[in-house]
Amino acid sequence: MKSNRAPLVAWLLVLSSALVGCSSVPVMGTVRSALACDPDEAGNEDLPVSHALIAVDCPSGQAFAAETDRFGRFTGNAGQPLPLDCSVRVSRTGYEPRTYAMTDVCASRDEKTCFALGISARLSPQRDAEITLAPGLRPSRALQGEPAEQRTIAGLR
Repeated sequence: MKSNRAPLVAWLLVLSSALVGCSSVPVMGTVRSALACDPDEAGNEDLPVSHALIAVDCPSGQAFAAETDRFGRFTGNAGQPLPLDCSVRVSRTGYEPRTYAMTDVCASRDEKTCFALGISARLSPQRDAEITLAPGLRPSRALQGEPAEQRTIAGLR
């Protein structure tokens, strides 16, 4: 059973920040990816994406940056409330980058400002990723074939 606790935790952080008079903005979430060809197929689970980069980009510059841990999670604080015209960029080598509108990931806001972010991102493997073998290594027989043949390796094509 999957659960998304990021918005709930973000609300708790907003409440605790308000109680101590702090103006920092809690930013937290998860980054996951399904490496199977069909993520909706039964038995396929999302896998955590470690070392994914999360950046909050605003018209005035980058307001926050973080990297996921080995479980695909990240937490932190932006120094001040964030304008709603900012965006959140999630990227990792070998995956298609994703950009989210602030209004889609903001857990607490007013008309112009976000006070807490709860992000649950899902990255897809790049379709045109190249596999480079170390000198002296050959691909397995399963990967060899005519160039016209299409092979799928862990969701890559």
